[in-house]
Amino acid sequence: VFRELITMIDELFNIDLNTSPQKTRKVNEEQKGHSVPESLRSVASLFKQFRCYDVTPQSGKIIVIDIRLQVKHALLAMKTNDVLSAPLWDHKKKDFVGTITISDFNKILCYYHAMAKLQDENNYAEIVAEKLAKTTIRECKAIMAPNRPKNLICVDPQDTLYEAIQILLKFKIHRVPVIDRVEENTLIYILG
Repeated sequence: VFRELITMIDELFNIDLNTSPQKTRKVNEEQKGHSVPESLRSVASLFKQFRCYDVTPQSGKIIVIDIRLQVKHALLAMKTNDVLSAPLWDHKKKDFVGTITISDFNKILCYYHAMAKLQDENNYAEIVAEKLAKTTIRECKAIMAPNRPKNLICVDPQDTLYEAIQILLKFKIHRVPVIDRVEENTLIYILG
C-alpha cells in the first residue's frame, strides 16, 4: 500500500524518484494502466493554494553553522539544540552555502574512522577525536556528499507548498530551507 501511495505521489508531482534529480518525466496515465485518484489531486490543489510562508511557525529554533567551525563544535551545537539539520553560512560569501545533517556527521565519522584504522590500529579512536577537533566543516564538505549540487537548494517564502514538495522529491531530500533572498538572505524556516 505504501509503495502504491509513493507511486501515485510520484506521478502526481511528475517526478521520477528512480532517476537522477536532473531528469523528470511526464506521466501518461493510460500507459500506467491507472489514474491518480481524485483525492490526491485535491491534496495537490490544496498545496498549490498555500505559500511556504503560510506554514511558518510564529516561533521556533534554527541554528546556523559557520563553515569555519570545527566538526566537533558543530555536532555539539546541533545536539545541544536538538536539531537534525542546519544551514551552513560562508562568511566570505555572506551567503548560505549548504546544509548539514546528522547523516553528514555519520559519514564524516565513518570516513575518519576508516582512515585512522589504516594509520594506527591501536590508537585510531584518538586519531578520530583529534581530526574532529581540528577539521572544519568547510574541509569536510567533500566527505559529506560529493554528489550534492554546488548551490544551496532552498525555496522562497512565496513559493507554493506544491513547489516545495517538488523540490524535496526532485533532490531526494527531507528538509529544505525557506530563505527570503530579497530581504538580505533572511532564513525564515526549515521546511520538512
